[in-house]
Amino acid sequence: MNQSQNSPFFPEERETILNLLRDLNHDLGKYLTLALRFLPSDAGDSELSDTVADSLHRTRNHQDRHESAESIWHRYRAELDPHIKTPYFPEQTWNDLAAAMSKVLSWGKRLPVTCAQRPEIHDDFFRVPALIKQLIKELS
Repeated sequence: MNQSQNSPFFPEERETILNLLRDLNHDLGKYLTLALRFLPSDAGDSELSDTVADSLHRTRNHQDRHESAESIWHRYRAELDPHIKTPYFPEQTWNDLAAAMSKVLSWGKRLPVTCAQRPEIHDDFFRVPALIKQLIKELS
């Protein structure tokens, strides 16, 4: 089996990784930030706290259950783990994503939040999909 000229991964492995990262971007990146995107700029502390809590604890809503950001993150980490250990995986970006997720998940321990924290919350939450997209770009 020959390796791809564009990537040090075998083509099948590269495509598997990219598919997992695209799914992670959809399941976590999109839904983690969705409620924050639609939160009115004049929302109060209570509404912001509820939105942060929902984004963390009810990130992905399925017909009969909710999936938390932490659960989604751990599920994809487990699937990506064998690939992360290869020397060609963009380790620094992955480590940045892991640190960003830790920071996002820490907001759950800081509830309730105030509107004064909204810019920091926004930056922390929106950094996650940006880093996932960066990983996809680096592996493409």
